[in-house]
Parts: sequence; C-alpha cells; structure tokens
Amino acid sequence: MQTRNAAERDNLLVATGFLAIGTKGVNTKNPEQFHYDIIDDQIDVTAALSGMTVACARCHDHKYDPIPTSDYYAMAGIFHSTRRSPA
Repeated sequence: MQTRNAAERDNLLVATGFLAIGTKGVNTKNPEQFHYDIIDDQIDVTAALSGMTVACARCHDHKYDPIPTSDYYAMAGIFHSTRRSPA
C-alpha cells in the first residue's frame, strides 16, 4: 500500500502489529512449514478477537463450528499474500 508520508506508514504498521506478537518457534530445517505456522498463529489471533477458536479448521470440519475448513484456508490465503517486514 502506498502511503503519503512516513507517519502514515508507521500508523498503518502499528495497526497490524498485534499479528506479529506472540511465540514463534525456530524452524531452520523447514522454512516453508515455519511460514505456514506463522500464518496459523495470525489466524488464531484474528479469530480470538471474535471470541472463537479455529485451530480444528486447519485439518477438518466440525458439524457445528462457525468456521469451516474452506473459510480457514480463505483466511490463510489472505495472510499468505501479505508481505511481512523483517523489521
């Protein structure tokens, strides 16, 4: 996203900073799996803001859960396409 100035950019970064907070494991053997684990954590944080858990939806549907597997992977696609700054 293009911003008009550095202050606007910083403000937008702060607004999404909560997605970067949390425990992160170190996986040097499989960086791709590490990337998907970070996306899973971001989905969990986002769902927790709504008072839901979605961890089961990564693998399977439950009959009465509000988030089916297809919605889980739709959210994962959004986070997967998002560029994360290393700093």
